[in-house]
Amino acid sequence: MTYISKIIVMTLIILSISSCESRTNRNFDINISRNLEFIEHKSTLESLDAKDYPLNDPYRLDTGDRVRITVFGHPSLTNRYEVDRQGNIALPLIGHVYARDATTAHLSQLITQRLQKKYLRTPSVSVEMDVYRPFFIYGEVNNGGQFPYVNGMTVQTAIAIAGGFSPRAQKTRFKVTRPGEDRSVVSLEVPIDYRLRPGDTIVVSERFF
Repeated sequence: MTYISKIIVMTLIILSISSCESRTNRNFDINISRNLEFIEHKSTLESLDAKDYPLNDPYRLDTGDRVRITVFGHPSLTNRYEVDRQGNIALPLIGHVYARDATTAHLSQLITQRLQKKYLRTPSVSVEMDVYRPFFIYGEVNNGGQFPYVNGMTVQTAIAIAGGFSPRAQKTRFKVTRPGEDRSVVSLEVPIDYRLRPGDTIVVSERFF
């Protein structure tokens, strides 16, 4: 082998090693990037449950909820009342009271003020939840639709109520939508043990093979 041939062979070897190292580093960087994306995404999903369903967050009324209102000493005013599409409840004497986004405690104060203003000197009013508004579930379940809400239920409970997964269901991540602030819509991607609220809509996606 001539001197020039040796130089050519050595050059080719060096280039080959450099190319392998470059591909290895590039693959390593890609894997790291993917892992970081997964970790970041996972952390975001896990934080949704703590952020969007705080244990001390009082329940706020909306259309479809039914409350039991007791006006002590006045049985004609004591009854069950449903929040209508406009967000009101209709009571004898005082008429419509806007209940949407109010807690039961706040609604009790509103009714007390209205009664005290014209009709009763010292009204004593209690407001309790009677029936929560329903939830909705669609997609890859056997019986989608509207169902009564069960206090403390999760996505898994909702799927069981809807007859379980269809054969094509994606079983790890689910889409939940609910009203947000200022009547906007919040969309969340959640795990199966995510705790639901009344009025939530759950979508079970199709699994891609």
